[in-house]
Amino acid sequence: MPDSTLPPSTPETTDVSRRARLAVAALAVLGLLGVVSHLDAAGDYPGLGAGPGLTVDEMFNVSEGFRLVEATRFWFLGELTWQQIFGQQEDLLAAAPAGYHLADHPPLGRVALGLAHQTVTALVAPTHSEATPLAPTAARFGSAIAFGWLIYLVGRTTAGWYGSVAGFSAATSLSADATPGRPRPSRFTGNDDHPGLHRFGAVTC
Repeated sequence: MPDSTLPPSTPETTDVSRRARLAVAALAVLGLLGVVSHLDAAGDYPGLGAGPGLTVDEMFNVSEGFRLVEATRFWFLGELTWQQIFGQQEDLLAAAPAGYHLADHPPLGRVALGLAHQTVTALVAPTHSEATPLAPTAARFGSAIAFGWLIYLVGRTTAGWYGSVAGFSAATSLSADATPGRPRPSRFTGNDDHPGLHRFGAVTC
């Protein structure tokens, strides 16, 4: 008699057909485009259409991502140390040429937001703002790409475990979160998280 205290075993993985992989990839691209088509919240790129409003923590996530990317560039040039990049106020005191590290979240998601911000603003200049030098809409491309990748991972993995139909259904269900102008919370993470760090946590978990 099997021990009921043991966790259920992981389903056996089967080969996924090329057609199924392409179908899931197409849904991932559609989900990405669905988010990008309505991404703007601060007037940075009004041609993208109005997206979810700025969240309380979004600007300091973008700001910290920008800081990490720029500080890493100066580290490559030999002008900063890792301690100066990731040190907090109690570590660096007043000697903080790159500011203080915001350590309430792992840095990967914010680095991705910073990379997206720097890449998008370099390719297409945002509308000038007197309030801030940052363009949060540009950083949101990082979350949008993570969302598209998440759709593919969920669909591809489900197809390997339960078959192509299940994989396509899982990817379709998740991509429905990309509904343009969606006013309701995400069914996947429980909040309107296209602008935030939650997608990166979901991808890496």
